[in-house]
Order: sequence, then structure tokens, then C-alpha cells
Amino acid sequence: MAPSISNTPEYIEMINFLIAKTKDAKSPLNVTHLAEEFKTTSGSSQRIPCLLARIYTYRSIIYRMNTIDTETKVKMLFALGGPIDENFLNELRNDAHVEVDANNRITRYKANDGSLELEGDHSLSAKKKDINHWENGPEYVELMNFLIERTKDAKSPLNIAELAREYKEKSGSSQTIPYLVYRIRMWREKAAGLDTMDTETKVKVIFALSASIDENFLNELRKDAHVEVDQRNRITKYKRNDGSLELEKEHKGAVKKEYVWDGNDQDGTEVDPNFRRRSAMSVKKELPVENSEIVITKSGRVSKKKSFDDEEIDHYHDSPLQKKRKTGSMSSRRFPIKQEYQNTSRTDLKPFRRYIKKELMNPMDKGIQGEASVKVEDPMEVEDVKPKFTSKLKFLEAIKSLVDSLDTPTLSRIQSKIQQKIWKTGHSNFGISNDEMIPAMDLLVARIANHSFSDLSETDKSVSFKEFLCYLKAVILNSKLEGLEGLLEKIKEKNKTLALRDKRVSVEKVASVLQDTLNNVGF
Repeated sequence: MAPSISNTPEYIEMINFLIAKTKDAKSPLNVTHLAEEFKTTSGSSQRIPCLLARIYTYRSIIYRMNTIDTETKVKMLFALGGPIDENFLNELRNDAHVEVDANNRITRYKANDGSLELEGDHSLSAKKKDINHWENGPEYVELMNFLIERTKDAKSPLNIAELAREYKEKSGSSQTIPYLVYRIRMWREKAAGLDTMDTETKVKVIFALSASIDENFLNELRKDAHVEVDQRNRITKYKRNDGSLELEKEHKGAVKKEYVWDGNDQDGTEVDPNFRRRSAMSVKKELPVENSEIVITKSGRVSKKKSFDDEEIDHYHDSPLQKKRKTGSMSSRRFPIKQEYQNTSRTDLKPFRRYIKKELMNPMDKGIQGEASVKVEDPMEVEDVKPKFTSKLKFLEAIKSLVDSLDTPTLSRIQSKIQQKIWKTGHSNFGISNDEMIPAMDLLVARIANHSFSDLSETDKSVSFKEFLCYLKAVILNSKLEGLEGLLEKIKEKNKTLALRDKRVSVEKVASVLQDTLNNVGF
């Protein structure tokens, strides 16, 4: 049986990363940027949408984590835009002035002793304002000119991480390389629609930066040139009819991995090998957890340790992430991450295996039974006993993580409804029958598939079916919803088809189907 996700190396690394990134944040952070940066700096094999889904899942349960002190929780919740329940909000208000928005996200926090003060807006308009501020700034123009210059004579796709490093060195930018990588990727996807560049420049930029193009722009290019694209709609061959421009190269090489979607979570996005600090570590090779424990180190990082003696335990005594546990017995200085779900229903227990032995004959009865030898059979393994119910809280948080991942204002209404249901459910032990939950989730995917079309435009009012499935898969795995193995296989098969040509589904239809799914399981 696979270990709990809270014991996996990448879970520990991501939590440490989020703690480090949020400890000095003075305003809400861009979660997509964080996912990009984590992937680049850690060398994670997970795709960006899957990492995003994980962050959304983690932030929704931060307030319940026993391994993190209150101040760190506040910083993480504020910076990541995580919602909090009424009980935790009341607890915070004992020691601070706290204001929240309609989704119970902290917008203002001021400790009574003046030790911590935070204020910021989590609204979509505020996020767009931040993006517009960057795109109207001088560094955006400087970076754009740099990329146009570097791609004008390129005969093959370039490495984005190397471009970011080169730009940083030449310009003296204060931005981190992962942040510049993120900005370059954001800009390349907009290149086809920019009025400030002629078609030839656009083609060079799109080819050299391995940008995907939509069908409309591809058809426009084919009026004047022979154009071939790969499975991701990236230009692999371009030959203008008048012979003025010719480009040809696959989007792979010694430094870069081929970016082909095969239904798994592997991502061939360009990553400088120097960033791969964990070449031997993979989420798919999770460590066994017997006889080991997750602990908070002196520097505030989470790690695993086999066993402790008194001297070792004292090393962790002053950890900033265990202020709550400074008093108590020796055992209270250890912090198993697995306890963060302390109020999980008994119905959430992992599947277990039952072993049955034939009853052994008492040797004292040998005379009565005669001289016949007693045959003792080997233990007989019985198939897994699956839980029959899923915690309501777990299911609601999973659906909310899916909605958060889609990140569109059209879903804000159902997002608020789900949050309200989470608060009402609290930490109750009520469960949903898996006989209802599993068919409801199957129906969810089937209905989304039936309402997905290849001719929908890429706007805020439609979402990629492929990305929807990726988010859903990540949510199922991260939330550890049992009994959905068959659905995960269906998702994998659908993604193989969508790799050739993606489809899109209207956000309004997504909202309607999600609401029906909640209704089908009794919400």
C-alpha cells in the first residue's frame, strides 16, 4: 500500500518551499508563479496544473495543520489566499484584529502586540492589476525586446531557462530566474496576438520559444507558407511560399526534453539541468513510512527521521514552527505530519488486508483425535476491504480544490457555496456512501466530455478539457479519494486522445455539472 501523501518527499519539499516563500510576503502571491518556481527549482516531474492543484489542496487545510505554529499559518494563509473556518478565525481574533473577504480569506491581520501586520486584496481585479503593472512597466518592454533580438536568427528552439539567465546577467534585473522563466512563458503564449510585431517576427519568436498556437493563427499562416506543427501545436516546420523564411526543427534536444502529453503527469517543459537538485527523487518512488516520523528541524524545515535520542530531540526544541509544543513530554516535541488530519472520519481509514488462519488443533487433544498429523495451512490473504464511505469534508474540499484550480470568476458563485458547506460540515464524522460518490464522479467526467468541443474559443468563459482532467486527477490523488481507480484509468485514456487535439468546455456548463454532482451525493 502506498504511503500517505503527507509522508512523501515532494510533499515535504513543497511545504518547506511554501513556508519559505510566504514568510516575508507583504501581499498575496501569484500561486501560478509559485508552481512554476517550485517546478523549476526542485526539478519536479509534475506538470504545472498538477502542482497548482496540490498547492490549492494544501492551502485549504493549512489552518488544521498541527505541525505549524499560528504565526506561520497566518502568513501562509494570507499569501496563498487560503480560506479559514469560523473557529480558527475566532481563535485568531483573540490575539489580533482580523478582517476577511466573502470567501473567508484574510485581507487584513494586525497582531495586538504589533509583531505582525498584513494587508492585501485577493480579488481577480487585484491580480489583473498586478499583471498590468508588470506589462506596462519598463522591464516588460526590455525583456520583450531582448527576446525578439535573441530569436530573430534562431534556427532551432532555444532553452528558456538559459534565456532567463542571460537576460538577468545582461540587464541586472532584480527578478529571480524562475520568475523570469515564468514571464517568458506567459509572454510567448501571447505573441501570436500582439499587434506590435509583424508576422515574420511572430513566427520566429513562436518557433524559437516553443509556443503553442491556436487553429485560427495556424490557418492564417498557411495562407502564405507551408506550416507543420507537433502534438502541442508548436511549429516544427515553416517554409514561406516566396522562400524568404524557412525554419525546421523538432522541439527536443540534448538540453530539453520532448514535450509530449501521454496522459501521465510527466512534463517535458524546458528546465536547465543545473536546477535539478533531486535527480534521484521522484514522486512515483515514494518512501515507506514504517518506523519513521516527520519532524520539524531547527531551521523550520520539515524532514523525516528514523528515531530520536534525548540529545537529538533537544536540537529541535527552539524550532519556530513548534511554538505551540514548547511544553510537555518528550513525545510532544515530535510532529508527525500525518496527524494534521486529526478530525478525519473513521470512514477515511486506508484499505487494509485481513489474514485468516485455520484454527490450530490443541496438542492435548491429540490422543482423542488419533495419531493423524495435524495439517496447518499457510495464511490465506483476502482481498482489500475498501471503505464504504467517504468523509463529506474530504469530498467537499476536493471539489473546492478543483474549482480553485480552474481559477475563473464565473465559478466564484459555486466556489462560495462549497465554502459555506465546508463551514457547516465542520469536522463532523458524516460520510457519503461510495456507492453514490463513485457513480457521481463518473457522471461528472462523462457530462463534461459530452459538452466539450474543439471549436470553442480560448476565453475566460471556457476551459481546456485536458487541463480540467489533469486538475481532477491531481485532486483525486492529493485528496486520497478511495474507489476512483477506474475513473483515473478513464482519464488517462481520454488524455491520450486529447493530446492530438484538445477540446474546450464552457465554464457555465462546468458550474452546472459540478452543482449537479454535489446534488447527486446529497448536498
